[in-house]
Amino acid sequence: MKNICPLCKASKTELFHSIKEKEFLKCSVCELVFLKEQHRLSAEQEKERYDLHENDPNDQDYRSFLNKLISPMLKLIKKSDTGLDYGCGPGPTLSIMLEEKGYDVEHYDPIYFANDKLLARKYDFITCSEVVEHFYEPHAEFLKLKNMLKPQGFLGVMTNVMDEKVKFSEWHYPKDPTHVGFYSNKTFKWIEKEFGFNVIRARDNVVIYQLS
Repeated sequence: MKNICPLCKASKTELFHSIKEKEFLKCSVCELVFLKEQHRLSAEQEKERYDLHENDPNDQDYRSFLNKLISPMLKLIKKSDTGLDYGCGPGPTLSIMLEEKGYDVEHYDPIYFANDKLLARKYDFITCSEVVEHFYEPHAEFLKLKNMLKPQGFLGVMTNVMDEKVKFSEWHYPKDPTHVGFYSNKTFKWIEKEFGFNVIRARDNVVIYQLS
């Protein structure tokens, strides 16, 4: 049972790669690559890693990085729209950047800003910057995100996409022990169909969905 894909729930998974005794499986249905459950960090170890993140709103390099997601989102959303930055980490920055531009944006994180009242609301747009690779249960998480969107709402995702050029054993992404899921363009297409999204943009490690 532990080898079932956490995204599409298929049992058609096989060993994809091993790195320092950690095993990564690949699903033949949605093509998600995921870390076997037995190799995950404990909740305490995971938080210790996140506590090391330096997400400083005053860091211009970090702002430039987040602009890779913000810039294409700004072409789609209106000033009257309300948004949520989901998985903001210990230092909310993306929401601050959008607020500086006049948008009404909340921020949520299951560890640092776990205000569950925010999860009961509906939003015109939701951003997930460097978040989906941490999802233990991606199907449940994407369903949650979908259910928080208003009709025609936008979901902006930024993560390093695993394409044909990636050499998994040399890639920096799986070396982070908190990264447990790795998405290809085919995986994002599967998500589009499963959850009733339309892909508006898919390039430069940014995928923007619109709810049908």
